[in-house]
Amino acid sequence: MASSPEVTDKPTTTTIHRYDSAAKFLGIPVGSLYALVHERRIDHVRLGARTVLFEQHALEAFLKAHRVPAAVQK
Repeated sequence: MASSPEVTDKPTTTTIHRYDSAAKFLGIPVGSLYALVHERRIDHVRLGARTVLFEQHALEAFLKAHRVPAAVQK
């Protein structure tokens, strides 16, 4: 008999950033991050008109999506 996957009620933990720490993590000015949010070019969580949060994994995915591979040397 195959066993079913274990179901747990443990909450997953993720690091949550606000504008300042998210911009620092990405290495961009806060104003640029505001523009990315306004243009909906970066994943974010909006809890209210002025409360915007960024999950660590979303910031990492944003960086990965914008990676430019190195040119091949001949």
